[in-house]
Amino acid sequence: MNITSVLATQESEPETALTLWPVREPVGEPPLRFYRQVWYLRFAPGETAAQLSVDIDASALKGIFSVYDYDARNPDEPALEAILTSGGDTVIVALDAPRQVRRVKLKMGTVTESDLKLAFYRIDGDTLAEQPTLSVAWHLTGEAEEDDLPVDESATEFSLDNKDFRDGRFALRLLDGGGTPVTLDKDDIEELHLRSYPTGTRIGVATKDADHLAESITEADLSQTTFFWRVPGELETVPLDDPAPEKAGLALTQELARYLERLSVSLPETIDVALVFASDAPCLLDITTFQVTYHAVLHALVAADGQATGEKQVLRFENGQTAGQEVFVQLPRSAQILSARLETDVSFGPNRLVSEKGGFIAPPVQKTGVHVGLERWVAQQSTPPTAMTVHGIALGMMSLTKQTEVLVELREDWRGQASGKKLAEASIRLDRAGQRRWVMSLFSEKVILASQPYWILMKAVEGAAVWLVDAAETPVRVLERSEQTGAETEVAILDGLEALYRFISRSKQALQPVQLSVGAQALTPEAGAPSYDIASALTAYLEAQPSEAGPITIPLTFETTVPGFVTVYPPHIKYDISPGTTLL
Repeated sequence: MNITSVLATQESEPETALTLWPVREPVGEPPLRFYRQVWYLRFAPGETAAQLSVDIDASALKGIFSVYDYDARNPDEPALEAILTSGGDTVIVALDAPRQVRRVKLKMGTVTESDLKLAFYRIDGDTLAEQPTLSVAWHLTGEAEEDDLPVDESATEFSLDNKDFRDGRFALRLLDGGGTPVTLDKDDIEELHLRSYPTGTRIGVATKDADHLAESITEADLSQTTFFWRVPGELETVPLDDPAPEKAGLALTQELARYLERLSVSLPETIDVALVFASDAPCLLDITTFQVTYHAVLHALVAADGQATGEKQVLRFENGQTAGQEVFVQLPRSAQILSARLETDVSFGPNRLVSEKGGFIAPPVQKTGVHVGLERWVAQQSTPPTAMTVHGIALGMMSLTKQTEVLVELREDWRGQASGKKLAEASIRLDRAGQRRWVMSLFSEKVILASQPYWILMKAVEGAAVWLVDAAETPVRVLERSEQTGAETEVAILDGLEALYRFISRSKQALQPVQLSVGAQALTPEAGAPSYDIASALTAYLEAQPSEAGPITIPLTFETTVPGFVTVYPPHIKYDISPGTTLL
């Protein structure tokens, strides 16, 4: 989201920041008075965000503090009005602070002689200096220059041009050609034009604390402004993007980031931040570039009571459990996901199901299998894609009786037959009739397999079972073994069907046997850690919801086929409310 417009007050309508702003609102009393201009930046977290993140690289503030010229007889800010008092032929001028005098205009009829000059005197207490600091000749203004009116029928200006006269209290006299004062009254001074220079310019922010975010920013809050950018001294111009001491735009976004990113409470509909431009003297602020880019951040799961929580959730999987368990996050339907990461911690036993793809092995759903009885062996050829060390085997099975025991052998290949050397054997007991699941058994010793054909053979020792099959190119076979010679004879070859099996490895390099799904999209963990990039899956889920939907509760489903625990930490999701949204 982008903030490109600002509020002059918290109740006003938004207006562009790219204009000329007077920094002239007085704060405090002399000699500690300074002047300011306040903007209000309005951030909109949305319905579910618990935090806001400022995009420093995409934000910018550029412009310049410059001089402020004004008429002290009729200023826009009453505090800048000059106080004039008359004393015979002298007018005493008192300003709010020392200013540079640029021009004095007398009303029509004040000047009646062409050789009069306007003199400026310093004042020490109530005593005028004996000699003027400078004297300025007059010139006609208005129609007198064009119509050649008499002097006393035109307004008269005294311009200081390049002369630099600055003071906060001084005297004015009209002097004739001989230096003698003539009558001058305070009401004769129609305009008094002054110039004020940026002095001690600074920029800061005023905010509400976390417990009062929904409340308006008060004068008490503004008095606690934190100034993050300063340029000392009096200067004619002060660029905001001057690298010395630091660019104002970078300093602003860093300050906003520090404030917004430490808010981790239930955020209101809007959050206002006051941006304060200040100077020890009135000045102008010309903004040429302004944008604050920020994003909503969700760092929470949805608890059982439906409320967002920053607490982790622990999922426990029982032995043989096949159903998935869910945790939930909640996002606006219009959320545009920029990034989303989910961290987990898994705790399983040492056994891992290893396949060519690695990682999670889905619970078997096949409805076809080969009968495993007492009389015949079922054989499946297997060629590991790479050399591996295995400690046992897992088989996709369904018991047909309450008490079933099968014997499994791992053999070398001998000329394409399952009659090679026996490498390992294991006994597996099935006690859940009618349930399809993975059953596992460890070998007495580890077996190192090369990338060459091997055979897995199975028969029932007690009861009966079904070895589940799936479509594949390496066919499962049914064998009869001679009790006298031990040789096997093929009874049947089931072309296009392969029995379900996975080798078990205790290697630390094996991926965790858990799968995460967001809606219908299954995700794999990143290498080296059980963490997930869930951004695209969240986007797909949100896009599938009705456009008019409100906050969407999104299930994150975890599945595993081995007993253990999965600890799910609140995801870190950064998003915008909708594409291209521009907020106040």
